[in-house]
Amino acid sequence: MSFLDIILPEWWRAAYFGALLALPPVALVFAMVKILGRRWRLPAHEPLPPAKVPDLLRRHAQPWVGRMGFLGYPMVECTQGTEGLTWRMASQADQSVANLGGNLAKGGGKPEFRLRLMSFLSDGRTLVTTDGPFIPRVPARWQVAQGNFKTLEEQVLAHRSMIERSKGEARLLLPRPEALSARLAEADREVFDTLLSSGDFVRSGADETLLSPAFGRTPAM
Repeated sequence: MSFLDIILPEWWRAAYFGALLALPPVALVFAMVKILGRRWRLPAHEPLPPAKVPDLLRRHAQPWVGRMGFLGYPMVECTQGTEGLTWRMASQADQSVANLGGNLAKGGGKPEFRLRLMSFLSDGRTLVTTDGPFIPRVPARWQVAQGNFKTLEEQVLAHRSMIERSKGEARLLLPRPEALSARLAEADREVFDTLLSSGDFVRSGADETLLSPAFGRTPAM
């Protein structure tokens, strides 16, 4: 240190220790930007034949799909998209759609699943019950209930209660199987447009389907 004191300016010691003290806050800021600054892509789904579903995902998804079938949500189709695989099921009794998303876990282990129940009303509203983190901005005509449900039955019952509380004079509109993909794509577009119009996100370069966090909105986010 004495040698450095000789060859460096008088303020170097203060700058050195100041930089050391600044490292933790800077690291925290970058971590927050990484966590809160997630990019959002408009989902694209393509039908996936059952035979092409990876064995590990198929094996672990079967209890979910079977239980949802028992609860009145038979399978409509399986799709592959930007967010992984989705098993789409529809209930005539509840007039609702169930989306079971599944992904292979990073670093191995069991696949991860998330269930989202959706109901469409004749007055334009959409009711959603989800079992995990959803979206930072919800479309104006959406009502979302989010919780950590212990069982699939608990989530289905919560969604039914939400319908009874919210529908009023509106009618439930369950898309026909052949129209289900188009209706869900419309819902995805509603979310995408809401995020874009919020000002928190901007289009990412020339990719019209990708949003990045607006730099000026990062502190607020």
